[in-house]
Amino acid sequence: MTNELQRLGDALEVVDSTSSIEEIRHAIDISDGIIAQVKELLETLKQERDEHILRIVDEKGPFQIGHIKYYRGVDKRQRSGDPVDILNALSKATGGDFGAICDCLSSNAWKAGQCKKVLGKDTELFWYEESDKLKESKLKSVNTKFLGE
Repeated sequence: MTNELQRLGDALEVVDSTSSIEEIRHAIDISDGIIAQVKELLETLKQERDEHILRIVDEKGPFQIGHIKYYRGVDKRQRSGDPVDILNALSKATGGDFGAICDCLSSNAWKAGQCKKVLGKDTELFWYEESDKLKESKLKSVNTKFLGE
């Protein structure tokens, strides 16, 4: 991996603010390829490590090192029944208190498109918000061929 990191440094070292767009594009392409190789290598190493530790867990049983417990996880997903049955049960249990029923909904449980079909497309109950702030201060990129410009 040291070789890949050296190649990444070499690829970026040749460009600066005086470089042409083509030179910068070439450096980005090369660095993207190197980064993809490193990510793949790290993922493979992590998977091999995890498989090895799971074999130990299977033989030895769950164990703990410091505050970290190692064990074989199981796939567990929360499921729910028919939405109409749930709504009826909640309505009965809360005496029809819509506020209490809404407290039982997960975030943004409403399908805006379906609600607009029922309420009319001009309903003011759904809207879009835009923010000028970036969540993180990091380089962003977009493929303009998908922007329709």
